[in-house]
Amino acid sequence: MGVGSGETSRFRTRDVVGQIAGPSIGLLEDTTNAMHSFADGQATLQDVQRLRKLIPGQNLFYSRWLLEEAAKGIARGANLPERPERRAN
Repeated sequence: MGVGSGETSRFRTRDVVGQIAGPSIGLLEDTTNAMHSFADGQATLQDVQRLRKLIPGQNLFYSRWLLEEAAKGIARGANLPERPERRAN
């Protein structure tokens, strides 16, 4: 995993605040961003999945599948896109 090896880190997409302050602040930041997306009418499946992190036990192997499917169903029911649309430069 050297420089220029073409491999990406799983931490690459995390925000700087989450990296510095830790997982609790990162979760708070994700939640705030998701709530702003819903308030602005720009919510996506990713935002629903961010809010799923607030549910206790959401990452247990026997509840994860059910909650992922529920998030997908909510997003489909609300006609939310899977990812935000890319902006033209």
